[in-house]
Amino acid sequence: MNLKLNLRIFIFYVALGIVPFIALSWISLAEYAGLVGSVTEQKIAGLLHEAKTNTEFIVKSIDQDLNRLAEQDDIRRAFSQFLTAPRVHSLKDKLEQTKMNSRIFQRISLYSKDGQILADTADNTGLNEDISVTFKKT
Repeated sequence: MNLKLNLRIFIFYVALGIVPFIALSWISLAEYAGLVGSVTEQKIAGLLHEAKTNTEFIVKSIDQDLNRLAEQDDIRRAFSQFLTAPRVHSLKDKLEQTKMNSRIFQRISLYSKDGQILADTADNTGLNEDISVTFKKT
């Protein structure tokens, strides 16, 4: 094997310099990709858990607000008796107060069994005007 000195040095340089560098780079890239995948998986799991917790909190808040509304005497009377103007205004005030305290509801409407609006907290600014509710008599 009569190779020139320059070719021998080049082969020696490639064998001891570039090949280990490429192998080390390949291993590092594979480890980094695995680490990024693991961290991403943990972050997504954390975000999903947080979204679940927030959703459960909102649902519980809505349920509590609805229960509070159902327990108010004015609202009970509104469904059991004929509404007079003072009662309607009192009921609207209580609904508005509930809406402001909850920060969840944009509008609260109470309907009779036949679909007529008993009380509503519509803001009359054009927002949320088109609310269609269909009641079926059973």
